[in-house]
Amino acid sequence: MDEMAEWDKEDGAAQKYIFTTVNKRLITHIMNCGTAEDMMNKLQEILEKDYSKKKCTLIQEFHEISYNKSDSISEYISEVENLAQRINSIKENSTKDDMIIAKILTTLPENYEPFVSAWESTEIKEQTLTNLTCRLMGEETRKKKQKNEKDKSL
Repeated sequence: MDEMAEWDKEDGAAQKYIFTTVNKRLITHIMNCGTAEDMMNKLQEILEKDYSKKKCTLIQEFHEISYNKSDSISEYISEVENLAQRINSIKENSTKDDMIIAKILTTLPENYEPFVSAWESTEIKEQTLTNLTCRLMGEETRKKKQKNEKDKSL
């Protein structure tokens, strides 16, 4: 068998493999590709666009997210951390803890301003996401207790 025939045979096998393993929504994009290399290039082009679009959407969500008073602090922190994790899974530059901390602090409601001031006076080495989470959850518990006591006295 000559080299060209061997190449055609191997390329055909590669095309078959790609075609049978690719997600069904992508098949129409690669049906008219002439070689396995063309198929792979097309898939890469499509998937890079999808990832880029998803990354932009997630980053936008991260910057737009805000604390909802009906949620607990721990739910809000988890939501911010989960969004950051989703960004990290597709983004080259990870969402560092300090960015998550800044996002949480800048989106807390006004009645947390004394907490934010106290946090800002905390030693830098103590300003960790874990420490912030614990302190905010404690603060939320105190605020709920104060509210309940105030409601009982009325």
